[in-house]
Amino acid sequence: FPYTTLFRSRALRKDITQQGLTDTASVGLVEKCARFHIFCSERLVEEDAHDFDPKLNSENLTKCLQSLKHMYYDLSLEGVSCENEAEFRSYEILLNLNQGDTLREAQGLEHHLRNDPCVVHALNIYFALNSNNYVRFFRLFKKSSYLEMCIIKRYFYQVRRIALEIMIKSFVPPKQMVQYPLRKLVDLLAFESDAECASFLRCHGVESELDLEPVVFMERATFYYPETAPRAVRSKKLIDSKKTCSYGEVMNGGPLPENPYLTYLPHNSFDVNGYLKLESYEAKDQEVKQSPEELNRIKEETERKARILNLSMQIRNELTQEVVEKEIHRIAQDTIREI
Repeated sequence: FPYTTLFRSRALRKDITQQGLTDTASVGLVEKCARFHIFCSERLVEEDAHDFDPKLNSENLTKCLQSLKHMYYDLSLEGVSCENEAEFRSYEILLNLNQGDTLREAQGLEHHLRNDPCVVHALNIYFALNSNNYVRFFRLFKKSSYLEMCIIKRYFYQVRRIALEIMIKSFVPPKQMVQYPLRKLVDLLAFESDAECASFLRCHGVESELDLEPVVFMERATFYYPETAPRAVRSKKLIDSKKTCSYGEVMNGGPLPENPYLTYLPHNSFDVNGYLKLESYEAKDQEVKQSPEELNRIKEETERKARILNLSMQIRNELTQEVVEKEIHRIAQDTIREI
């Protein structure tokens, strides 16, 4: 199921990109695809490789964000602003916290986007990660939205590993052992349980005891980086606690519209002889119910396209007239010189 849905999402995005669609409806579809990939990155992280490929999911998410970036730019040239642009600009920053040009890309955003709370929050996480400030990183993580948490989850192992190394070098004198409260480590590094924290520590050569007062035995000599990263697990308590609506509303970015199938009345498109009716052939028997807001949006979109077409025709005629006049003048001058 996950692979099938991923391929459908990719097909939808590629179809929109290949047709060069840059209207608000197309933007909304790609935004929903991006949210779906963000959701999958955390929700399916424990699935088997035959069912879910994190690398393929991240690749599709990156392409969705790239497509959105180009669509936002094209619409801005037409004077159209997208209400969710700041949200997806922040997702792009969070997805590229380890990239060198992320800050440069953010500095190139328009003033209102740079100052948006979503983008500011993403940049604060960027600075926390790149300065190895693991305390601030996890504090900012706990203040993030549900989808932001789903993206940030991919950096947990990187930050926890660096944090453990910093703590051992800072707290433990050479050739000595220091006992550190495991519960404090669980809280600092956003582990789900004492057992998860102990498993992580053991992968790095650090032992612990899970008694009434769980404790960590930190030693410089035993600490090491494992050859392969531990298997990723979900953060159900932390991340799921931020999900305050249905999954459909998460993908939609807000409340879902009314289900049209609940009020749809089926009808017969064939006559008594089994032939297709003329009005059915021309699709005139299909009743389309649109809200006044939707009709007004369609009207404004049509008027905007008409203005653009008229302006382009005017510019074309003026350029054509100017070129023709210059060419006539050049031919006349050449003719006079020959006489």
